[in-house]
Amino acid sequence: MQFVELVCGNTDTFYSEDLQEELKNAIAKLKQHYRDIIIAIDFEGYCMKEIALETEIPQGTIMSKRHRGLSIF
Repeated sequence: MQFVELVCGNTDTFYSEDLQEELKNAIAKLKQHYRDIIIAIDFEGYCMKEIALETEIPQGTIMSKRHRGLSIF
């Protein structure tokens, strides 16, 4: 699934086109490591524990990166 489909695929009925565009642009501007975690958790439905196990990154680090990435918005 492509990035645009993840961001907009489920939000068409909830958000205006302008807001969808802002969301896509904001996520696209994030550093890759923040973007990957936010997309995996908030759009693909993975939990932090799954990502930590798959990437061998401590769960606390995953939480921190997600929090930092979201605070950039």
